[in-house]
Amino acid sequence: MIRKLVVVLLTGVFCLLGITSALAVTYNEAPMLRTMVAAEELPPVEERLPEEPFVVGDGVQVPKEDLDFKIGQYGGTLRMLEPWGNWWQFATEQLLSQPGFGIPDKEPEGGILKRFTASPDGKVFTFFLRKGLKWSDGVLVTTEDVRFGYEDVLQNKEITPVFPHSLTSSGEPGKLEIIDDYTFRIKFVEPYGLFPQQLSFRWSSYENAGLYPAHYLKRFHPRYTPIEELRLLLEEAGLRDEEWGQYFLKNAWGVPGDLTQSVIGAPSLSPYIVVDRPSLTVIMTERNPYYWKVDSAGNQLPYIDRVRWELVPNVEVRKMKILTGEAQFLETGQPTAAEMSLFKEGEEKGGYHMVPLLFHCFDTYMFNYGYPDEVWSKIVRDARFRKALSLAINREEIVETIFGGFAKPSYTFPGEYNPTKANQLLGEMGLERDAEGWCLRPDGKRLELVIELPTYGNVPVTEMITESWEKIGIKTIMKVQGGRFYWTRLAAGEVQIGWNLMDIPVIRENLAMWVDYKVGGAGGGIGYDVWYNTEGEKGIEPPAEIRKIYEVAWMIRKSSSVEERYELFEQSVRWVNDEVFFIMPIEDTLAPIIAAKNLGNVPSKGYCKMVFYVPEQLFFKQ
Repeated sequence: MIRKLVVVLLTGVFCLLGITSALAVTYNEAPMLRTMVAAEELPPVEERLPEEPFVVGDGVQVPKEDLDFKIGQYGGTLRMLEPWGNWWQFATEQLLSQPGFGIPDKEPEGGILKRFTASPDGKVFTFFLRKGLKWSDGVLVTTEDVRFGYEDVLQNKEITPVFPHSLTSSGEPGKLEIIDDYTFRIKFVEPYGLFPQQLSFRWSSYENAGLYPAHYLKRFHPRYTPIEELRLLLEEAGLRDEEWGQYFLKNAWGVPGDLTQSVIGAPSLSPYIVVDRPSLTVIMTERNPYYWKVDSAGNQLPYIDRVRWELVPNVEVRKMKILTGEAQFLETGQPTAAEMSLFKEGEEKGGYHMVPLLFHCFDTYMFNYGYPDEVWSKIVRDARFRKALSLAINREEIVETIFGGFAKPSYTFPGEYNPTKANQLLGEMGLERDAEGWCLRPDGKRLELVIELPTYGNVPVTEMITESWEKIGIKTIMKVQGGRFYWTRLAAGEVQIGWNLMDIPVIRENLAMWVDYKVGGAGGGIGYDVWYNTEGEKGIEPPAEIRKIYEVAWMIRKSSSVEERYELFEQSVRWVNDEVFFIMPIEDTLAPIIAAKNLGNVPSKGYCKMVFYVPEQLFFKQ
């Protein structure tokens, strides 16, 4: 049903609101929702949308140079293949928004939040919710959802053992103040100029910032529901009274970004919600009827009705399904040159286009400076050793051998190829060798490095790095293991050298990722992150040459000046490279996406991941 909503004349575009200027707006809705409205199963579309919806148009969510945005048509079911059930790009929505990747001079604007203000000293931030914004079950979003999430979820150790570092300054949680139903304030003890970037960070969704559906989750929380009433639910789940926090997380809320752990019926602000699991490998999601975005023509988003997800962990099976047209939208990761040729040749038969977009993140190898073997750790803490490892890697050879030239040696963290110099550095360290030429530890044992990575990590590149290090006399072992097991071991500090992906284009857009997720987390120096996150109160204190990298990260976090933050970032990048804090051998790899020929609003260039964050824009051309 089409209804007109007359709105007040807006002058220009309210850049912090995401609202397009208009004298009158006609809000349209999908036919499937129109039918439900006619049957009185849903209220009219203007009652489902907030008073001021977020308006999507050309250049709003994807840079103009990457996508020629078109007003879409409603309908259809999109078929997706997913290796391990992770749909977080489709599910995440941020409190604030930024367009595209790699756009460093763009400050956050309104997202779920209508707008925000910051005090001159960068300590106090006031936020304004969109009035009329609703959860997917039709219940209003208010500051009670913020208060509940902040106080009863994030500050409850039964649910959240460690309060999010992104919401702290000097180790202290920001102080939440509720002003009214749609306005709240967060105060920090120290300047925190980077805080708005934290709230627009694409890798983190609204619940990470403390926004939870209080009306739904209070029934599973003993502060609001007596434990006697919860006991039956706990017993059915095989849990004791004191384990109610586990039930709250797994059975009540789940993991919104994991298809296999998303709770059917849990309210959401995402464009799609999980509605059915017809089999162990198939999951159905459907449009959120209360989704809060519209296009510039007044059409409530998303355009596509449903998304069918099939879990296909086997790489070869996924390739086959791509070639036979069973996947309408899929990112291929970092395929080899041979795989790209295969996908290109299969376009006509498979009914798809292979769009050669750029990969947004690059293979990175991280040292565990706090590894329990003190002899091993002392060797790795010596910058000469890390520099020797970097010098042993032939980056040009990796580019040509693995990627057929469709990549570049890292230019953010460049490194020369000089195995002779690498051996000289090992000699300067006093590392002796056995009869076979392998380096020995000071305790006489053979020095061994173990690189671990998940099954979906870049095995070919890791194999070449392993061979490079062995050529300079360092015994190196590669271990490939299941994703969940790997990340658990990595977080526990049990991995010597870990694989991760360094999201340089994303980092340049949002330095929150550099400050709190790479330098300060398992993406930078494993073992030092606790020291950083507690601002020196706990953990392993790094040596002076490494400590300065963290100190600059603190300065970036506090600064309210965009220019100053990026100057500090470039300074820390130089230091990271000088100290070989981690190793990133290549950049700018291709990550082609597979898109059905009739799928609209697919970018022609840019970073592949970007379009997966805005599935509401996709549509089937009719």
